[in-house]
Amino acid sequence: MIALEPEAASIFIGKLSMKQLMPERMALRRERWLRGSMSKGHNPDMKVIEDVKQGSRYVVVDCGGGTVDITVHEVEERVGNTEGVTQASGGMFGSGNVDEAFISLMVDIFGDDFIQEFKEWRCLQFHFFILSAAYETSRWVDLLIAFEARKRNANPWKANYLNVSLPFSFIDYYKKFTNGNLTVEQTLLEYNSEDVKWSGQAPGMLRFSPKGMLKLFSPRPINFWRRITVTPEQNRDKYKDFLKVVIPQEVGLATMKGAVMFGQNPWAVSARRTRLMYGVGALNKFNSNIHPEEKKIVKDGVEWCRDVFDVFVHADQSISSGEKVTRSYAPASAEQEAIKINIYCSENEDARFITDDQVRQCGTLTIDLRSQNKPATRRRELQLSMHFGETEMRVDALDVTTRQES
Repeated sequence: MIALEPEAASIFIGKLSMKQLMPERMALRRERWLRGSMSKGHNPDMKVIEDVKQGSRYVVVDCGGGTVDITVHEVEERVGNTEGVTQASGGMFGSGNVDEAFISLMVDIFGDDFIQEFKEWRCLQFHFFILSAAYETSRWVDLLIAFEARKRNANPWKANYLNVSLPFSFIDYYKKFTNGNLTVEQTLLEYNSEDVKWSGQAPGMLRFSPKGMLKLFSPRPINFWRRITVTPEQNRDKYKDFLKVVIPQEVGLATMKGAVMFGQNPWAVSARRTRLMYGVGALNKFNSNIHPEEKKIVKDGVEWCRDVFDVFVHADQSISSGEKVTRSYAPASAEQEAIKINIYCSENEDARFITDDQVRQCGTLTIDLRSQNKPATRRRELQLSMHFGETEMRVDALDVTTRQES
C-alpha cells in the first residue's frame, strides 16, 4: 500500500489534540497560545479535526528535504474523513536549497577551486586502500552534517549565535591548499562579514549571527516550514484574525506516523483528484466526419479508426475511494487468440489519439481469448475495469462469456 505524504500528514495532524500543535522547545509560546485558545472557548484536549467545521477546507503543506508538496482537503460529514479538493502540486523547494545556499557561501569565502578540490580530495599516499578513500570522502559529508544540526536549530526568535564545526581536515587542507600563506581564520577576517565569523571562543568553528543563518533560508522562505517555524509564525502574526496555521510537535515524524494511521484506515481519505487523464488505446468504427483519413484501416471488410484514446477519467476529476469505471469491448476479429490492451495517461485534455503530444503508455494488459469452451457466437464481450480513488490505480478485465478474469 502506498501512502501519499500530504494525506498522511493531514491524517496525523487531525488526530492530535489542540495542545500538541506547538513546536518543540517553545514552552512559553505554547502556554500563551493555550491560554488564548482557552479564552476563545477551545478545549486543549479536543482533537484538531473536531475544531474544524464540516465542509471547511484547509491547505496541507508538506516540506521535505527535496520537495514541497501542497494540496487542499475538505472535511466531510463523517468526523475524521477528508476529501481531496485539488490534485497535489509542488516543486523542488525543499530544505536542500538551504544546504545549497550554505555551500555557495563557503565557495564565496574560500573559493570554488578549494571547495571542489576538498570534495574530491583523496589521501594519495594511501590511495590503494579503499577504506582510506571512503574516509576522506566522508569529511565533506561531516561538514554538511555539522551544518544540518545547526540548521535545525535556527529560529527567528533566538538571539544567540550558532556555531558550525569545521572538520580538522578542512582547516588543515585549506592551509596546504594555500601553501601555508593563509589559514581559515585569516580568510574569514579578510571576508569581513557580520553574518559569519571565526569563533574565538570555540576554535575550529564558524560563528553565524542569527541574521546570517536566516539569510541562508531567504531564497526559499517556504523551507522554514519543516523544522524551522518561521513562515507559519509570521503568517500567524499577519493573518491571525482569519488564518490559523497549525504545526505539530515532532513535525519531522508527522508523515511517517500518518502513514501508519492510513495503513490502519485506508478510507480516511474518501475522495481524491486525478492528476492525469487515463484511458486505453482502442479501435473505433471509422467515421469520416470526426476521424482523420490517415487513421483508417480495413479489417475483414470493416473500416476502423486506429489509435483512438478512449478516456476513462479526466484530469482533476474527483474520484471516490474504490470507484470503478468499466467499459465493454469486442475483438476486432473473431479469430483473435489474445488481445493486448495498452493503458495510456496524459496531461493534455485535448488528446484524441494515443499518438498525440503528451500521451504516454503507462501499462499493458494481455487477455487470453483461447478457451476450451469457446462460445459459438461470433461476438465476444470483454469488460475492462479501472479502479480509481486509492493511492494506486488497478486494471482488470473480464471475458463475459467464459467468466475468465485477467
